Amino acid sequence: MRTWNRMTVAPVLAFALVAGTSASVWAQSEPRQNPSSTQRDKDAGRQDAAARSMPAGVDFRSAQGLKGQDIINDSGDSVGDIADLVLDRGSGQVRYAVIKTGGLLNIGRKSVAVPYSSLRWNPGKDKFVLGLTKDQLSQYPEFSAARWSEMMESRRENNDSKSVTRQNDKSGTSADRGDSLLPDSRETPNLYTGRYDTSKKSRIEGEVTNVDRVGSGTAGEEIVVTVKQADGSTKKVSIGPSWFVSGGAASPMRGDKIVAESYALSGDSNMYTAERVRIGDRELNAREPNGNPAWGSNSVQSGGRHYNSNYWHYVLASNVRGMKVECRGTECGKVNDVIVDRNSGEVAMISIDPNQNFLGIADTKRLVPWSVSSVALDGTVRIDATKEMILASPETPSDLSMLNTSDRTAMVFSAYHVPAPDFAARKQTSAVPPATGGPNDAWNASGAIASSIDRSSTRTLKGTITDVTEVKFDKDATPAKAIKVRTANGEEETALLGPAWYSNSHSSEYKSGLPVTLEVCRARVDGKQYWITRSVESDGKKVTLWNNDRPVWDESK
Repeated sequence: MRTWNRMTVAPVLAFALVAGTSASVWAQSEPRQNPSSTQRDKDAGRQDAAARSMPAGVDFRSAQGLKGQDIINDSGDSVGDIADLVLDRGSGQVRYAVIKTGGLLNIGRKSVAVPYSSLRWNPGKDKFVLGLTKDQLSQYPEFSAARWSEMMESRRENNDSKSVTRQNDKSGTSADRGDSLLPDSRETPNLYTGRYDTSKKSRIEGEVTNVDRVGSGTAGEEIVVTVKQADGSTKKVSIGPSWFVSGGAASPMRGDKIVAESYALSGDSNMYTAERVRIGDRELNAREPNGNPAWGSNSVQSGGRHYNSNYWHYVLASNVRGMKVECRGTECGKVNDVIVDRNSGEVAMISIDPNQNFLGIADTKRLVPWSVSSVALDGTVRIDATKEMILASPETPSDLSMLNTSDRTAMVFSAYHVPAPDFAARKQTSAVPPATGGPNDAWNASGAIASSIDRSSTRTLKGTITDVTEVKFDKDATPAKAIKVRTANGEEETALLGPAWYSNSHSSEYKSGLPVTLEVCRARVDGKQYWITRSVESDGKKVTLWNNDRPVWDESK
C-alpha cells in the first residue's frame, strides 16, 4: 500500500510544505471568500518556500506521452511498449502498466497488465526495464479494453436474460470478477474493524469544512470529512476508501451540506465512520446495515448498477482523458491529459481544457491537483474548486519538464488551497510471472492431487457460504481458491475449488450468505487431507469442476 508523508492544512491558506508524520493527510480547507491583496502577498511568500522545498528527482510526464514508451528486459531485449496505465481511482497511484507485448510486424501481439512497481527506469537508454523475458510476459492473462468494459456492470438481476455472467468461457473472460486482468489485485480490508457498534448510530449534519485524504496503513487511503454542525461544534467522519468515495456520485466537497448516518469509533469521541451519506440529492451507502463495508464485496452497487470492485477501484488513464469536468456542480470543461510523476508513480495533476463560458476568457489549459479531483463512475471528473481557483492556477506548459524545477508546481497546489505531495520514490518489486499451472503443478490431471483422490469419501455438503478465500501450499501445488461453508449442524467446512489462477478466471461469484451445495471428496495436498470440490451449486447455477478424475482446468489448456 501507499506510504504517506503529507501535512494537514489546519489554518486557511497554510500552504508551506513541512516534514510529514507517520499518520498524515492531504487536507482541503475551505476559504470561500477571495483573498485580500495582503493575503495574496503572504501566499506568494509561502509559494516561494514551497517551491524551494519541492523534492528533487521528480519527472512529470503526460500519460498520453508515456504511451508507446519502449520496455526492455535485463538483457536489453525489447519486450513491448506501454499501451495504457491503470490508476487507483482515489489516490491516483499508478498501480499497473498495460504493456503491448512484442511481435514481428505487430503479428501475435497482445496486451498484459504488470505492476508498475516492477518497472524501473534506465536513464541512459531512456527506457523502462522489466525483469521478464517475452515468454514469461506472455504468461500474464490478456488485458483488453473490451474485457475491461465488460466489468462495468458485473451482475444483474437473476431474471435479466442479458446477464453478462460467463461461467464456462474457455477464453478466460471474467465479466463478474475481473481478477484475471490484474495479476495481483487485492480486496481492500475493512476500516476500523472492532471499533464501532452498529447498535449506536448517530446522525451528523452540517457543512463540510475539510476533506482529508488520509493514509490508513493496510487499508490504503480513506476520505475523512470535517463537519461543522449548527451549534458550531465539529465532528470528523470517515466515509470510506478514497477510490470507493471518489467513484460514487456523493464525493464530498468543501462547503457541501452533508447528512451522515454514522457509528462512533471507540477511543476517539470526535471520530465516526459513515454508514450512509447524503449530499443534496446524492447518496452513498458506505456500509451495510450490519456494519460490513459496501466496498468489500466483488460487486458494488451505485445508482442501480452493479460494478466489479476492480472496475470501481481502478480507472484507465486513457479513459480519464476527455472526461467532462464539473467544478462544484457547474460544467466547466473537459480533461485534456493526466500528468504523472514517472519516478514515484503518482498522478500529480490533470490538465483541463476549461469551458470559455465558465472562465469568461479565452480557453487556456489549466492545471488541477489530483487531490481535489474525483473520477466518478458516470464518466465525470468532479473538481472541488471555484472559478477563481482555476484562474489562479498556472497554464499547462507545452514542455512538462518545466514543472520539475520551477515554482509553477507549488503554485498549482496553493491555488486550490492544498499542499503538494512529496512524490516519495516508489518501492521497487520484482516482476514475477503469474502461476498458471506449469507441467509439474500438483493440480494437473496427472498430478499428485488427482492421483490421491479417494472417491469412496465422496459426500454432499449443504449449507451457507461464510467466506471465499485463498489457500497457499509449501511445495508443488499452486495456490487454491477455497470456499467455507457452515452446515446445518453448525460445523464449518473448507473445500478447495481448484487452482486460484483458474478459479479467478472462470468461477461464478460466490458470496457470503448464499446457500450452497457441494459435492466433495478427500484428497491430499502437500501431505495434508483436504476436501476437493467436484461440483458446486449456488444461486441457481451448477458448475462441474471434475469430470470423473480429470479437472476442467486441465481440459481448458
